[in-house]
Amino acid sequence: MTEPILEIRGMRKAFGDFVVWEGGDLVLQEGETHAVIGGSGTGKSVLLKTVLGLLEPDAGSVRFRGREVVGANGDVRSKIVREIGMLFQDAALFDSMNVGENVAFELEQLKLMKRKAIRERVAEVLEWVGLPGIEKRDPAQLSGGMRKRVGLARALASGPKLMLYDEPTTGLDPITSDVINELIIYLREKTHTSGLVITHDMPSAYKIADRISMLYKGRLIFTGTPEEVRTTDHPVVSQFVHGRAHGPITNGA
Repeated sequence: MTEPILEIRGMRKAFGDFVVWEGGDLVLQEGETHAVIGGSGTGKSVLLKTVLGLLEPDAGSVRFRGREVVGANGDVRSKIVREIGMLFQDAALFDSMNVGENVAFELEQLKLMKRKAIRERVAEVLEWVGLPGIEKRDPAQLSGGMRKRVGLARALASGPKLMLYDEPTTGLDPITSDVINELIIYLREKTHTSGLVITHDMPSAYKIADRISMLYKGRLIFTGTPEEVRTTDHPVVSQFVHGRAHGPITNGA
């Protein structure tokens, strides 16, 4: 069996007395899309920040393609981050730049390609996300769904091995949400990129994920296929995925 692309073991992270993660283990295989679900404030975004090296866990190991992220020096961490793409919840486009400049941002900053190659790469990834020829548009001219797709094109431009998705369908109508879901599936098949998705959108998780884990009170309490998650009798997971007001989860916590 090949080495996992991402392996998190024994992770613990607390802010003062508030424990966000306690012994969380998560393994992401090459080419897999893994969704992490859970209520607001349960530590899902902390997971992404830890993978990116923006937060140091208090204990545990985070390995990306066999390289330890925790405690890595600046050079090692920079090399790791270059292999990871990130789609932010609000797309995080720079309003002072047009679409083409946004998509080219990392390539330009890190001088990864010559100018002509960058222009060609920008056109290519915009084609992938179904937005050809919009390089000159400003972000303010784009709908929410288009902004998400431009953010995805920017994340893919440098050819990452792992994509992190922070609530990719939040704020979108059901049809646009499904367009994003279909796009994530298409790009996984096209680029063979692994994916770690943070979401509370169950239709999206069921559609795009090979496996789903639930985070609750600092622990990953259940991991299974979409069908296993949908049909489990685990009281916490069942309440969450079916959106029931009554059960062990109270006040969304």
